[in-house]
Amino acid sequence: MKRTLTLCAALGAVTLACVLAWAQNDPPPCQSPTINSGPASQTPCPGGNASFTVGASGTAPLSYQWRTNGVNLTNSTHISGATTATLTITNVTTSDVANYSVVVTNSCPGSVTSSDATLTILDTDGDGLPDCLDAEPTVYDHSAPTFTITAPSEGSVF
Repeated sequence: MKRTLTLCAALGAVTLACVLAWAQNDPPPCQSPTINSGPASQTPCPGGNASFTVGASGTAPLSYQWRTNGVNLTNSTHISGATTATLTITNVTTSDVANYSVVVTNSCPGSVTSSDATLTILDTDGDGLPDCLDAEPTVYDHSAPTFTITAPSEGSVF
């Protein structure tokens, strides 16, 4: 950008205005992107949704590319936001279980990659069903049953 220096003969407020006008012609410094927050790991139920969000800063505009296990994602029938700050996976299946990260870039030199966020479907009891699909436990009353036997009236068969 071409800079122009205006000489100001007066002192005081007029001189300050001239210097500020000159400084405003300087382009802002180019700041490579940095990640400020996220993404966080998710544990949805199969058929549920998972969203990963990253907070980033740097010289605008920022560009985003979400990855799974290091491979770039594209939008599909159940993945949206592959090139935005928020990645959403709908109708999660076990094939979506993976590590997710995002690469943030801009026009400045350098890029930044987030730490991995893990999508997990938990099966802590090892029964082959995700925890969120395990049936509510059945509560059994293990106390001894009680019976009442009444003697038949005279002449009745018991």
